[in-house]
Order: sequence, then C-alpha cells, then structure tokens
Amino acid sequence: AADRSFRLWNASASVRVDAADWLHLDGRYAHGERAPAVNELYANGNHFALLREEQGDGRLRKERSETFEIGGGLTFDWLSVSATGYRVRYEDFLYLGNTGLSRTLPVAEWRQADTDFDGVEGEATAHLPDFGFGKVTLHALVDHVLGKPVFTLPDGYSPFAPGATSEWDAEYFRRNLDGAYLPRTPTSRYGGDV
Repeated sequence: AADRSFRLWNASASVRVDAADWLHLDGRYAHGERAPAVNELYANGNHFALLREEQGDGRLRKERSETFEIGGGLTFDWLSVSATGYRVRYEDFLYLGNTGLSRTLPVAEWRQADTDFDGVEGEATAHLPDFGFGKVTLHALVDHVLGKPVFTLPDGYSPFAPGATSEWDAEYFRRNLDGAYLPRTPTSRYGGDV
C-alpha cells in the first residue's frame, strides 16, 4: 500500500460568564481534523482478540468535525451541579462498519461517512453534613450520546435503477448494512458513587 500524508488543522474557542458567585454559563466551539490510523488504512486479516476480520481502506480521507457546546453550573457550599449539551457534526467520520459477510469470523471494514452526534452530560456532587461517622459525599453523573448517520439518499432509491450514482450506491449500502445508528460508537453512561 502507498504511503499517505495528511495536512491537519485544529482550533477551539470558549467563553465563560460568571453570572453570580454561584452560577456560571459557558460555551465552546471546536474544529478538529484527524488522519486515519494505521489499522484503519491498512488492516487486512483476522483480529483474534476481537473475534472478527478487519479490512482497512487505503483511500480513506481525513475526518473533520465541528463541535458546539453550551452549558452551565451551580456551586454552593454543599452542592455543585453542572450540565452541558453538545452537537458534533462529522464530515467523513471514520468507523468500523459491518459487511454482513462471515468467513471464519464476522467481517468488518473501515469506512467513513457524514455523521452527527448529539448529547448531554451532567454531574452533581453533594457533601452531606457530618453526623459523627465521617464525611459523606454523594456523586452522580450522566452522559447520554446518540450518533446518527446523515443520509441524503432519496426515498425509494435503488442502485439497480436508471440514474444510480456511485455516491448514492455507497449510502444505500451503508443504510442497509449499518441501519439508523452506528455500530461500535460511544455509548451512554450513567452512574454514581458514595
């Protein structure tokens, strides 16, 4: 396979406003670019640790993202709470997609396509009064994320009909193999501790 090189550009800006001693609001924008990793470009064979066959693609392009976040937080002597909502728009998002094929192991291949991630994350910490048996702190977190492919394919499109294009063919097969949600992407997390 041929050597590859990529020119990448990343930047971010953020603002924080302390509206009161106990309240802050913040926003952030980031532009990111990522080159495909070696395995995404050149994988070719069984991956026994993951029990699947992986196929790379030496034609993969750099991944670009635009991230928008808005959030805020409350801070008191005994309680702090923060929450952030975000949207990440990817152009040429790199992911490991299912092929529907199986030889000795299921076959997955590295692909890329436009994708949006929407989410909300929050955290709360409460310091309880000392009742004589030590300091107790309660902590909870939530991180809910939903990644969805961006489809532009006309309804009823068929790669076997007149007017078919290679770009729409790729999207047609992506939609039928991967579905409305992306495989192996970040999952939502919820938790707490004492």
